[in-house]
Amino acid sequence: MISRRRFIEQTSLMAVSAVLANCAFAGIGGANEDALTPDPKLLERAKALLNKAPFIDTHNDLPSMFMETKAGDLTSFDMSKVQPTLCADIPRLREGCVGAQYWSVFVESGTQKTHTSLHEALREFDVALRFIHSGTELEQARTADDIERIHQAGRIACLLGVEGGHMIENSPAALRTFHELGARYMTLTHWGNVDWADAATDEPERQGLTEFGKRVVKEMNRLGMFADISHVSADTMRDTLGVTRAPVIFSHSNAFAIDPHPRNVPDDVLRMMPKNGGVVHVNFIGAFVSPKNAEFEQKQKTAVRNLKSVLGTTSRRPASRHRPQRRWKENSQVHNHALGPDSLLGKRHEHRNPDA
Repeated sequence: MISRRRFIEQTSLMAVSAVLANCAFAGIGGANEDALTPDPKLLERAKALLNKAPFIDTHNDLPSMFMETKAGDLTSFDMSKVQPTLCADIPRLREGCVGAQYWSVFVESGTQKTHTSLHEALREFDVALRFIHSGTELEQARTADDIERIHQAGRIACLLGVEGGHMIENSPAALRTFHELGARYMTLTHWGNVDWADAATDEPERQGLTEFGKRVVKEMNRLGMFADISHVSADTMRDTLGVTRAPVIFSHSNAFAIDPHPRNVPDDVLRMMPKNGGVVHVNFIGAFVSPKNAEFEQKQKTAVRNLKSVLGTTSRRPASRHRPQRRWKENSQVHNHALGPDSLLGKRHEHRNPDA
């Protein structure tokens, strides 16, 4: 069990490391004619800062990619070398100065209808843990103290995050088991509602958290798990902040006022975050960064539909898993925000239209 003090310390560590990196990298290209050419002095300063305060990435889908590409067979990849088909590998984690990594345990929301969510989640826990224990570069962390110790030893601290409350299948016992396996946050929903909480991208049914949902949040507080309120509806965000006794996180969300995507965070919720002590980790995915992205995607769909009509075919080409990553700068004076992981290493299930 992690005390409230350690909860706050761990959350603050996330914020400090990301803001330090932000300050250092914000000037990259600013004084150069080529905006993509980094200033060597700023890079050196950034690396020095990140040696002191570990950069903590709160969301990485590599375990799912292992499952999707090779059914969890880790021997198919030499992770000590760059793996272009995967969203991360040891060299790129090192190049990005990642000090601590939350690996995402994810299965589709639809598995709750077939009652296979828990089973599939355990398969992802298995592949994530096997990867963490497969070499000397990584080490599992269970506390904030572990993160600091592992970082100082020159290794990458690894934690687990469960992306979707559907995976506990309404069982507090499953939640406690996930914690024993190393989960240190759980995203309350994914794209679809769960029996006890509304998602941002589904029709509201609960108007936030049910009483059982509030008990789930309190149990996460007791265990020492962050309640992650990315993906949830605005009402679920507010209910969670109203009931939690510990800081929350948004593992990968942006500001609704800048881009009115339902997955983004409304201003009134952002104003609640400083009192809570939590952190909003932002991402670079186009749909959540620019309001122009929706218009672009609609034009793209229309063009593809028209092309199919002209060609007289209904065949579908598999959608690309990843979209080009974009460089982004955040005002270093904005509090309770941090760089989110999807922005750095790629994302799978966020990059496709959930209604497709």
